[in-house]
Amino acid sequence: MDDLTNEQKLILDECRILLKEHRQLCEESERTGINNDNETDELYSRYWHLIHDNFDLELLKKTERRAGHGSFMEPEYIDTLIEVIKEQPKKICTYRGYELIRGIDCWGNISYAPYKNGSQYGDVLDGYDDESAVAAFIKAIDDDPGDPDFML
Repeated sequence: MDDLTNEQKLILDECRILLKEHRQLCEESERTGINNDNETDELYSRYWHLIHDNFDLELLKKTERRAGHGSFMEPEYIDTLIEVIKEQPKKICTYRGYELIRGIDCWGNISYAPYKNGSQYGDVLDGYDDESAVAAFIKAIDDDPGDPDFML
């Protein structure tokens, strides 16, 4: 299940490059004693802006809680951010005023919930993949547009 957009992938790839360059400059500075503060500060600033300008603050807070305080400049932070993004509820289908939202339940399983007007409209559907959940969702609406039975 690849829930990253192409833009997010490009941003996170750029972040990984910046982290690598930052680490190399820090190691070079330790090895040679040459002060690279301006260069490392510039890389940090670019990295910080890529992350904070392109990802929701709540996602970043959740990422920091999971990855640990002080991990922002580590590759593990990006890996954790990707995990957190993938766990966020995603709208996978809109049909006749209803939405099908995919999420992760408290046990870590993929589940699907129908919504109408921003509120959950039926029971959560478990044990489906995206394709079969969408097919069952559309069938339930087509079978009874006024009051679909999402008990599948």
